[in-house]
Amino acid sequence: FFSRVFCCCMSDTDAMQAERPDEASSSKTDEDVPAIVHIDLRLLKQPEVIMHIYADKVHHYYASQDWSPEFYVTQACLGFVAVAFGDYLLPELQRQYCVMVLRPAHGHAADRLQVHRKVRRRVTRKRSYTLCVDRDLAGVLRGVAHAQGPRCWVTPEYQALAHALVRDQPTTATNFAFHSVELYDGAALVAGEIGYSIGATYTSLTGFFSHEKVPGTDKLLHDGAGAIQLAALGALLRRQGYALWNLGHPPRGDRMVYKTEMGGCVVPREEFLQLWLSATQSAPVGGRVGCGLGDI
Repeated sequence: FFSRVFCCCMSDTDAMQAERPDEASSSKTDEDVPAIVHIDLRLLKQPEVIMHIYADKVHHYYASQDWSPEFYVTQACLGFVAVAFGDYLLPELQRQYCVMVLRPAHGHAADRLQVHRKVRRRVTRKRSYTLCVDRDLAGVLRGVAHAQGPRCWVTPEYQALAHALVRDQPTTATNFAFHSVELYDGAALVAGEIGYSIGATYTSLTGFFSHEKVPGTDKLLHDGAGAIQLAALGALLRRQGYALWNLGHPPRGDRMVYKTEMGGCVVPREEFLQLWLSATQSAPVGGRVGCGLGDI
């Protein structure tokens, strides 16, 4: 089905390790890890190709130079998560996913959103936080790029695509929407993320929190802002009746453990696709997330 475009394993590059580390052991050589294979819109629209990809336990990263909203939406609806590497989009069909089941489905009870006591205390002590959706995509993209530095996979090309997905949203797909999520402390944007909703699913892509320090100290001025943003977003998704929150890669070692600490569970690809394909065809009971959600 595919033609190989790379002979080295790009999944182990610094650019990917910044946000989405490969699951393979670092002791593996390039020969041990499968090359990334090419995919295009024509192949994504062939059911037999998709069934082959779903069943393929060897490859999980694919590559394309198609930066069109149509390609992005198509691969997202199929369960891929795409990041950027140079001139390429790298859609990945992960071997495992960390998800939060928000409505019981396919034998899964709803997962409980766990909010750490420290987060609760910070919100209670400082009542100036406001969570918004789709208010400042440009500001969130700047925050992500600044926080993650030169290794950030949200490249200028990816940022342009994000803006195009928002601008062209009515014509790309009826149930796909690209989102920015913003947490404000007063008027200051202190944390945020980008992601997208499809039907009754929401996928978190990447985010940031402010590293501004209290003047004259090493203490963060907005300590815990990232955790507060995630907890508030989880509560919002549950309130709006979403079925599935895709948190992306599961924790690895001591990295990204916040995902399971807040209630996410790790499921294999087959289980994820069962939950995903069902939830993308339904609608959130309370309506799609929107702007101006008010104080936390």
